[in-house]
Amino acid sequence: MNFVLVYPRFDYGGGILDEEPLGILYIASSLKAAGHAVSVVDLTFETDLRPFSSEFTSADVIAFGFTSPLFGRAKRVLDFVRSVVGNKPVVAGGVHSTILPEEVLEAGFDYAFVGEAERSIVEFADRLAEGAERQTPGVVYSHRGELTKNPRPPFVEDLDTIPFPDRTLIDYDRYKKEGGLNQIGMIATRGCPFRCSFCKPTLDTLFGKMRKRSPENVVKEIEQVQDRFGSGVGIFFKDDTMSLLGKTWFEGLEQALSAKDLSPTWHCSARVDTVNPELLSIMRRCGCRVVSFGIESGSRRILDFYRKDITPRQVEDAFRWSRETGIQATANVILGAPDERREELQQTYDLLRRIRPDDIYVYFCSALPQTDMYKDIMEAGCLREMSDPEEFDNVKSKSRGSTNVILKNLTYQDLKEYERRIERLNFRNKLLSPKRLASWAWKAISQPGRLASRVRSVLRKIFG
Repeated sequence: MNFVLVYPRFDYGGGILDEEPLGILYIASSLKAAGHAVSVVDLTFETDLRPFSSEFTSADVIAFGFTSPLFGRAKRVLDFVRSVVGNKPVVAGGVHSTILPEEVLEAGFDYAFVGEAERSIVEFADRLAEGAERQTPGVVYSHRGELTKNPRPPFVEDLDTIPFPDRTLIDYDRYKKEGGLNQIGMIATRGCPFRCSFCKPTLDTLFGKMRKRSPENVVKEIEQVQDRFGSGVGIFFKDDTMSLLGKTWFEGLEQALSAKDLSPTWHCSARVDTVNPELLSIMRRCGCRVVSFGIESGSRRILDFYRKDITPRQVEDAFRWSRETGIQATANVILGAPDERREELQQTYDLLRRIRPDDIYVYFCSALPQTDMYKDIMEAGCLREMSDPEEFDNVKSKSRGSTNVILKNLTYQDLKEYERRIERLNFRNKLLSPKRLASWAWKAISQPGRLASRVRSVLRKIFG
């Protein structure tokens, strides 16, 4: 059977474009392993759908994968696909299909896949050939106005059994040149045991309990990536909390890398309450060069609102240990909880001054659908009415000058003021860091076409 997989990040200026669609590439690998023909229509850098008409018409099944911010774009692409393929099966998977399958079906998709779909999409293909696709576990469909949600299959317990994402199906050169991608995405775990209100329970619905790949399996994928992109390629582990793999796992990774004579360099995300000097030390020996910590706020009250379950003291320890270990530590912060006060913005700024991050990313509070935070904000009357799903994209909504949260004690200009203050602090920190200056110089040499836009972006953040 011939599958065309669609990533509908179509005509999507203003958002983050330097991340490849790993989820779709995992689906592609599973279908290919089952003997199906697969191609990927990645619309990330496209502004015209017509060149893909023949690819859509040649398909037996067209499968979309998208997040909530991309739902509007997915509907636009679906309208075009329907105009050229008629009643061929068009299905959807990914985060939005998992949390709001009813919306996906109302938009015109025939089936919505819930949760992990590597196995259910293969079973769907088998059942489709028999005319029994509606019996596929994990799919939701509507028949004569009646919605049916089939029972979900169990989560994949052994992640090592899932084929690696097929990175031959998208144009990485284009991602590098037009999107600025400089690290290859990879995932070593699925799921997260913590309870942050901006993720839960959506993350549990999608991935369930935390599961780990084996160090040996991860090393095989690293080897495959280096064979394709070169031994110097950087890797970005997209796991929610890479540090949860623990000391024993990283010792296994160190041994497996040594056995293959591999020396990768990689970036990951971690929580400040899951690291210590010993763990960070072995992570660095395994190739970790950058850790991103979600510190969110310097206010204990705001941290409690996010159910973050960390303290500013833990933040200070984690950044000090990272610096002592030789790992660059990035701070991610969120400004603008519904009832946040100006003095709490100042507490965040003061914390950033104390910990001296190697880099800082500033986000404005944005409630994602079906999360506990979304429900809490809506019940408090602080959810702004949205006309476009792209307002769930924090980067795009901020560039447009809004979020979907109504502030009780602050103005949007207060958030912009503190964003500028934090960006100035970040800029000063980088100027004082030889490593950061060297990194900037290398990016200027390796991606000269993007240097001017990066400079303009930094200046806009600093000076408004």
